[in-house]
Amino acid sequence: MGDESLISVVMIVMGCCITVYVLAFSFLLPALLIHYARTNSFAALFQVSEVFKLATQNIGDYLLAWVTGLVAGGFLVQFLRSCWYYASFPSSWAQPG
Repeated sequence: MGDESLISVVMIVMGCCITVYVLAFSFLLPALLIHYARTNSFAALFQVSEVFKLATQNIGDYLLAWVTGLVAGGFLVQFLRSCWYYASFPSSWAQPG
């Protein structure tokens, strides 16, 4: 029983760390892409101070765009799940009548 609880704790901690990483990356991704497009250089993706400056110059609009992107992505995932479900199990919604 001890090994299973240790594995559970490790999995929970890893899940939390991955969640924080994904949110941080999704927050910085638009700034990374903008900075890359402006400079047209792969090295620009590693100029962390410039990317942070770009992301924090107008933080209100940036946060609004980030949250809007997260919400739109969530809706898209739900829509695609629904399409997959109804395509996989057509008898659950198309009852002849």
